[in-house]
Amino acid sequence: MKNEFSKSGTKKSLDERLAKHPLMYEQLQRITDQMEQAIANGATADEAEAMAIKQINELGRALLTDWAKARQERAVEEVRQEKPENQPEFCRCKKKVNWQTTFGRVELEEQVLRLGRRGLRLRPFCLKAQVQPEGYSRALERALSDFGAEESFGRAAARVKEHYGIEIASSAIRRITYDHARQLQSCPPMPAIRPARVLITQIDGSMVPLVKAGQNQDGRKGKTTFWSEVRLCCARAEDQRSRVYGATLGTLETVSLLWQQTAQWGGLNEKTFVHGIGDGAPWIVEKFKDNFGSQGKYLIDFYHVSEYLAAAALKIAGGRKAARWLQKQKSRLMTGQTGKILRTLEPHREVAGTTETPVEAASRYIRQRLQHLHYAQARKANLPIGSGEVESGHRHVIQHRLKLAGAWWKETNAQAMLGLRVARANNCWTAYWSGN
Repeated sequence: MKNEFSKSGTKKSLDERLAKHPLMYEQLQRITDQMEQAIANGATADEAEAMAIKQINELGRALLTDWAKARQERAVEEVRQEKPENQPEFCRCKKKVNWQTTFGRVELEEQVLRLGRRGLRLRPFCLKAQVQPEGYSRALERALSDFGAEESFGRAAARVKEHYGIEIASSAIRRITYDHARQLQSCPPMPAIRPARVLITQIDGSMVPLVKAGQNQDGRKGKTTFWSEVRLCCARAEDQRSRVYGATLGTLETVSLLWQQTAQWGGLNEKTFVHGIGDGAPWIVEKFKDNFGSQGKYLIDFYHVSEYLAAAALKIAGGRKAARWLQKQKSRLMTGQTGKILRTLEPHREVAGTTETPVEAASRYIRQRLQHLHYAQARKANLPIGSGEVESGHRHVIQHRLKLAGAWWKETNAQAMLGLRVARANNCWTAYWSGN
């Protein structure tokens, strides 16, 4: 900050400079009094800290109020200089303007200008200071969106009150969070530093609760609730621990495009080998082939196949011997001996018309997916054989917020919240708020 000098050229004292900012000067005196009182009363560290937080908040509000008054004077001159041909005139009326900040509500009586006798009215302060009347500062919107991304909007309002000492309606937090969520959806993660030699990518789905408004004027009447599948994919280079995510409620074609884009964010290029993992759903295998072709291989999650074998074990070996039988088949599965597994299952396959067919289901599942059970090759290359990364992502990226007890989402809002949660997981949050 540049030093201020008087007309005689001597440096102004702090008192002289603060005289131009009476609210801030008054608050600084109050802070000094409070500090001296705390010392005299033998305040504890916690009591002194509580006093400091309160006084700093009040100082911040005083500072912003004094700044607003000074900024208004300059804004008026700037607007009048920009329109010399019309020479804006002062209106008799003034507008009260206020906005919420992290220090609380700041208020100002704004001077209004008018172009000519019956011309357009101008609000110089709001225009030049970029203040939206009854609005919120960007720093406060960041805090509100931060809380709204992690907890219900009602709980977010309580946390704002606890940490900032200001009351914000949950409806305002909801609106602000969704506004920024929709903007954050278009913010891509930082590109990979270098192309990946081997890319590990996983995909899986989980259900979230949605609601559709009724056809009546009151949308609450006749509404329907249902569950819809969110598809989440992730990708990372084999030598990286952090991964990038993508999530959507869209169609399978949308999922396919998102999966490819996520892989590119993770470092995919034409020379990358792609190691895909997920369950045996036909659409996943099909979209992997469409996106990566002969450039990679898709592996079915080992635990998913083991679940089919575990169900067959109870039918074939019984309760006591089932665990030993299952362990033997899993060892065969791990070493590429799927033929032996199928021969073991063959004599026990249920006949047509049987109500429960766990052995037939296991045999059919393995026979239809033989080319996606290369666990021995994956282990030899030190590549994962389970889809735990994407399943963990479902819990902390999606379900932590979208599956709160009692919460039902409009599809548009659910997609916006998905975009916000994914952007935070992809470390886009700081870049977005810093304007990069």
